[in-house]
Amino acid sequence: MRELVNAGAAVAAANRRGAEPLHYAVDGSPGSARWNPVAQKATVLCLVELGADPNAVDKNGTTPLHRAVRNRCAGAVKGRLEVGADRQATNGSGSTPMQLARQTTGRGGTRSADARPQQQEILRLLQAHYGGDV
Repeated sequence: MRELVNAGAAVAAANRRGAEPLHYAVDGSPGSARWNPVAQKATVLCLVELGADPNAVDKNGTTPLHRAVRNRCAGAVKGRLEVGADRQATNGSGSTPMQLARQTTGRGGTRSADARPQQQEILRLLQAHYGGDV
């Protein structure tokens, strides 16, 4: 990522849906080949260090934190909270990250055996990071 940005790539480049690289840093669901919480957290932290907005909103009102919660990636949720992601932001449907963490998100694999511990860790992170005031 650093090489790309140093070569002129925009860290906040958005696609036609308004999603930025920070939104896509957590793609993949628990148990899938593309799911790597350690790498996802490191990617989040690097992108923010390079200037990405941790509260960037796509055209559906989704922030990177919403997406990390929806994809059930606790490592990425932790990284986003560490860089100041707004835990009270609402997406286009009016849901906060905590509300998404408490429910089935509609994303494939989010009810799997691999996803359940991630969901519990996300709930713990959201509560711990904000003293339970969520």
